Amino acid sequence: MPSPIDDSAHITFRCKQTPTSEDYQFGFSTGTRGDLAAQDLLDGLDLWLGDQFSSIAAQASCTEIVYSEWGTAGFTGFHQKFTKLVTRNGGSGNVLPPQCAVVASLLNTRDPSSSIKRRRGRMFFGTVPVSQLGSDGRLTTGAVTVYHDAVEGLQDTLNTFAASVPSDSGLCIASRAGDVLYVADVQGIGRGVDTQRRRREKLQEVISYDDLPQA
Repeated sequence: MPSPIDDSAHITFRCKQTPTSEDYQFGFSTGTRGDLAAQDLLDGLDLWLGDQFSSIAAQASCTEIVYSEWGTAGFTGFHQKFTKLVTRNGGSGNVLPPQCAVVASLLNTRDPSSSIKRRRGRMFFGTVPVSQLGSDGRLTTGAVTVYHDAVEGLQDTLNTFAASVPSDSGLCIASRAGDVLYVADVQGIGRGVDTQRRRREKLQEVISYDDLPQA
């Protein structure tokens, strides 16, 4: 059974592109933590960045990690609660235009009675190194493995710092339409890289799916 959306938190990585100094961010939903566990989680995510950021981004730096929780005071949505200033640098080399991203698809398969639209989500990774593309303009299979490993490492980090509802410790999908938080138990990385997936002209994704380790 999914948890109420009140039990959801959101992690945001705030980054800056080196050539243009333009800010960008990426993030995901998970379960809420107690105050001490939330701050420990930020420390763990900083270490994850240290392991992975140079592989999944180039000509960019991450400057801050933000922990927010769902709330209704003032507005309905995620409210920032804790933040950690960090200095993590991406790799070198040429990058794709900054609006391009690698997409990690997240899916909940344990609650099939719920609408599939409510129990799937996405994470976006940029800035994408040109070296990760093959001659066909898509991610190489080796690059797909890099992102699979990065997402699995992220899941392992989240599971290390248990959520208030332990089953919600890992990656989750917060459904505003359903007011619930779904556990993500499958991740998929497609080989296509672009900005508007719905406008893609039949470029085959060849998505590779893996189960996410659960707490």
